[in-house]
Amino acid sequence: MSGGHPPAWESSFKNSRPTAWWGIFLGVAQLREEFARTALLIGTDGLDILFRATVAIFGLGGVGSFAAEALARAGIGKLVLVDPDKIERSNINRQLHATQDTVGYAKALALKERLGSIVPWSELETKVQRYGPETASELVSPGYDYVLDAMDEVSAKVHLIIKCQQLGIPIISSMGAANRLDAANFKVMDIFDTAGCPLARRVRQQLRRFNISSKIKAVCSPDKPAYKNGGSGQRGSISFVPSVVGLLMAGECVRDLLSKEGKANE
Repeated sequence: MSGGHPPAWESSFKNSRPTAWWGIFLGVAQLREEFARTALLIGTDGLDILFRATVAIFGLGGVGSFAAEALARAGIGKLVLVDPDKIERSNINRQLHATQDTVGYAKALALKERLGSIVPWSELETKVQRYGPETASELVSPGYDYVLDAMDEVSAKVHLIIKCQQLGIPIISSMGAANRLDAANFKVMDIFDTAGCPLARRVRQQLRRFNISSKIKAVCSPDKPAYKNGGSGQRGSISFVPSVVGLLMAGECVRDLLSKEGKANE
């Protein structure tokens, strides 16, 4: 904070707050200016909750990169960034960390560098690994407060959902964002209430084989994918659809964390 009188809401700010949220001005602990607008919305108690949370994002493409940055800017204290891939030029149209300068870099490491320039006080852990049965125990910690699944592979998504259920970790999963030009109908819902999304259908089918049939949060659109790719086998994408999915996931995560502590919508 750089001078002037602190707003009235700062007067209740305690020295016991996590150091990420406050600085010292004229010998008095004050909220960092970066979080002033967020504190007006959720209060300093809400900021504390977010700063103490650990959230893991699996899959750092068009969905996951936007989700991760939204969480970082919201004030999540520790982010675990999981992705095995490197940035390619074809990622530049939709992935937040993909630039001409980062082509060839591991996605997790490039995103860590980007987020570190935004929230240098947050803890950013990277895992340049592919999630699967053989890596699940290493990549999923019981200490996670929330998990975001932004991976593409059905088997990996299903395994991660089951793993999180076993550990009691809240999870939200992204469904199909490719081959779409309209993001308006995406919303958070139970995956077993989804319709029109081929990816969601496959995930539902696999989950039922493991006797899971309700209460799995997903971000999905009821619209059927309408844009094909000339038989190339590749899926089309654009900047403004996967980004919306990622932001919806991040928002649901933050609201759930605050609600758990009774701080949402106070």
